[in-house]
Amino acid sequence: MLEFTAGRVAVLIVTGLVAGIGGGMLGIGGSVIFLPILGRVFPDASYNVFAAAALICNVFVGMGGAIGHYRNRRVIVSVVKRIIPLGIVAAIAGVLAANTLGRHGLDKVLWGVFGAVVCFMVYNNVRKLFGRGHPAALDAGDDLASLRVTLPRVSAVAVPTGFLAGMLGIGGGTYSVPGQQIFLDMPQKNAIANSAATMVVFCSIAAVVKNLTVSLPDGMTHWAPIHLAALLVPSALVGAYIGGHLTHKLPDRLVRALFTAFLAWTAYECVFSKSGLSTMVAAWFGA
Repeated sequence: MLEFTAGRVAVLIVTGLVAGIGGGMLGIGGSVIFLPILGRVFPDASYNVFAAAALICNVFVGMGGAIGHYRNRRVIVSVVKRIIPLGIVAAIAGVLAANTLGRHGLDKVLWGVFGAVVCFMVYNNVRKLFGRGHPAALDAGDDLASLRVTLPRVSAVAVPTGFLAGMLGIGGGTYSVPGQQIFLDMPQKNAIANSAATMVVFCSIAAVVKNLTVSLPDGMTHWAPIHLAALLVPSALVGAYIGGHLTHKLPDRLVRALFTAFLAWTAYECVFSKSGLSTMVAAWFGA
């Protein structure tokens, strides 16, 4: 049973605001902030509780961010409409895979594989950060002839994004934002805006399936993740709306630097924390 003291509630409100601003600004959800903080605030609770709550929160982070991006005319609706159908199927598959693999202790392997993918994304973004020029963001009404929007390329973005959202309880922007730039030639700020919009749908589906099928500790009901999310959502929604506007006020290079820093932190969390590599290394050196 989760105990909500005044101090814990205050931490959750601040966490929601910070995760919302970062998630809305970078199109990433907020799980990389939500999950570690929840693990420290409630050290005796199950990770499944946090993942189920984080997916609910990511719906509202995506919503707040998407509104901000849409008002700045950076959401490319025609591309979002192509990403969503494939991503929905992948998100459901991701939740079911997470529940199955978690029971067999293979979830750590998946975190490790995801961490390796993120390491490549870090390299790619560092290369672009110090490269010459950044493609200008497209307006919602611009000609999209410069983009490479074909079914295979959209699938390369949509399927991993949806699957990761469902499997790991994250927004999926960690993959979606750089993935759109690599496969669709999407400018960075448009990729962030599109990611926020698709996140609302993917995480809504994944949150429903996750909360209906998640395995919780004895004595804990399925209301626990909902109660937890209810304390995070209000400030996260406000923060995401602010972040969605900030994206388009900041220089492209600064936004990429912030996104690269986020990717580096995600890679560290995946490889050394979630995958259990740090424990194995410590045991090896201690032997």
